[in-house]
Amino acid sequence: MADVALGLVGTVAVALHSARRIKEFIDTIQGAPRAVYDLSNDLAAFKDVLEILQTLLGSDEILQSRAQRQMLTVLEQPLHLCVGLLQKLDGMLKPLTKLSAKAKALK
Repeated sequence: MADVALGLVGTVAVALHSARRIKEFIDTIQGAPRAVYDLSNDLAAFKDVLEILQTLLGSDEILQSRAQRQMLTVLEQPLHLCVGLLQKLDGMLKPLTKLSAKAKALK
């Protein structure tokens, strides 16, 4: 069960990093449609949940009870799906970034 906890620590770290990076990018978009702002708010809430989960996973007590161990097992698949969705979203947003003036000049 400790290996599940360690795997989740890594998965949460990747998801948290991706959520932060995507939110920071979205927050730089000016004049974006309402849906983009809503996505930023959703990512902020998701990031908060991931930060709490990261704190819990760093605690020595997380593997103390059977219920906590089961919780880790249950969270494993949804967290992997979240990482996949964040990576997909990141890939969709990357083409929207504008090249700097210097990069355009090099083309």
